[in-house]
Amino acid sequence: MRTMDIKVLICDELPLVRDGLRTLLESSQDLKVVGTADGALQTVHQVESVCPDVILVGLSAPEASMSLAQGLLTEPRNPADLSPHLVAFHGDWPDAVIAGLIRAGVRGLIHRRATSDAVIAAIKTVVSGRVVLSDMILDRVVDRFCQQETAQPRCTDPGIDLLTKRELEVVSLVGEGLSIEGVAAKLFIGVSTVRTHLHRIRQKLDLKDRTQVVAYAYRSGVVSQQQPFAMRR
Repeated sequence: MRTMDIKVLICDELPLVRDGLRTLLESSQDLKVVGTADGALQTVHQVESVCPDVILVGLSAPEASMSLAQGLLTEPRNPADLSPHLVAFHGDWPDAVIAGLIRAGVRGLIHRRATSDAVIAAIKTVVSGRVVLSDMILDRVVDRFCQQETAQPRCTDPGIDLLTKRELEVVSLVGEGLSIEGVAAKLFIGVSTVRTHLHRIRQKLDLKDRTQVVAYAYRSGVVSQQQPFAMRR
């Protein structure tokens, strides 16, 4: 007797990629594509209507994937409903970014150069309740374990002295993977205020974007690097 199909929602900015992923996934007998979206906002809106088991995320910017995971975790849902699993493609991103994605709720991380079989296997694995990490990330995890016993405390970056107490709080929360909306809720301030803080932080520390703020949070010691791959339950 055939088991129930795994329902997949595809999220990617490029129509050509979405079509290619749809063709790939529908070639597997037990996978069913129930919808596609071109961004995080459209994906969150579709979740309630199509009820996917897995969301396959191909967004190019890591902060967009983090915002999507945060949006799904904070979106009011029926307690009887199970939140979908997230499988995201990643590039050659810093450890801090990968850790932020995992903390945000992503349970599958596969490289953009992954094979078709690896993509299908990742979807099926996260549905079974297990975590999937690419070889690149697993190598980093092994290296981190090997270094833990001999690692020396990291020096605090002198740039921290340029930040106010509130700005340090924002850097810490962004480093932990919270979206701008999540930071605002945590600190009981407005979203526009968070954006202003981030703008000033980037100016003071000469950082280009939020991804660099995340990396700085770990590099400077604002967020502990002892367990960068610990996952939020």
